[in-house]
Amino acid sequence: GGDRRGGGRKPRMQLPACGHDYACGNEGDSTSGMAVADVDDLLADRLQAKFRRDFQTADAIQQELFEKGVRVHDGLKLWRDDGSGFGDSDGAKPGRQRGSRADRSQPYERASASDAVDEAEALEIADLVARRLACKLDRDFQTADEIRETLASDYDCFVDDRSRTWAVGEGNLPVVEEKPWTKRGGGFLPADVEAEIQAKVEARTEAKKIKNYEEADAIRDALKAEHGVVLDDRSREWRVQNAGYAMAGNSAPLDDATKAEVEALVKERSQCKRDKDYGAADAIRDRLKADFDVDVDDRVREWCAGGGGGGG
Repeated sequence: GGDRRGGGRKPRMQLPACGHDYACGNEGDSTSGMAVADVDDLLADRLQAKFRRDFQTADAIQQELFEKGVRVHDGLKLWRDDGSGFGDSDGAKPGRQRGSRADRSQPYERASASDAVDEAEALEIADLVARRLACKLDRDFQTADEIRETLASDYDCFVDDRSRTWAVGEGNLPVVEEKPWTKRGGGFLPADVEAEIQAKVEARTEAKKIKNYEEADAIRDALKAEHGVVLDDRSREWRVQNAGYAMAGNSAPLDDATKAEVEALVKERSQCKRDKDYGAADAIRDRLKADFDVDVDDRVREWCAGGGGGGG
């Protein structure tokens, strides 16, 4: 997203050049693979969404940051991506108050095919499932696995992370088709290199399935170091970090001259965002939409003509 003007109340404080008032609380090296400028952009977009009282967008950005390994604590006005949380408990995600809108939007639900259990047992299961989620978000996978084993042995309860459901009775979870990993955004790669990266991404997925998180993290780190590749586990997409923007696969076709003009504007807008000139970036975005019906998706670094996509 790049829309920082908003349609609601304006911020009462003078914001720093980065567009938000959160400080980095890292105590170790970054593990998210995100550039600080990219974190700043998302935090600034989230803050503007909150000023507009567009909490759905703010929560979506918060979730995106969590999925990328960035923890945000609104009370402390801190963010961190060093692999640690802020010590929150009681089943809430780090940096969120238990029962907040953002926390409530992401619980695991009981599958419709689950065997019947009494209310007290259902509450016990739900509490364990929430505690397991909190452990996963803090990368405490050992405790998360122990809770999963307790659910299976003591309650005959099984959890599916992809559908975010739990069910009592083996075989009662919904069947979820696994989305294939796809490359997004710009950055030309020779076919053999792209195939190598794709194979490593899929090998990482297999390592995570058998809970070999050390191997999965090693593959992720190698992809980042060798090719500048960053992964989005939620959308199952990978892209080359800091590469230019690319025309989306579902974009309407453009003639060569129009495509060259759009690409020049997209490149100019990207530079404006790097320079923190958000007013100019927004003006270019508006021109792309008005003159060419082009939307820009900053998350995957793609542009799309004809209303096929784009995230502002």
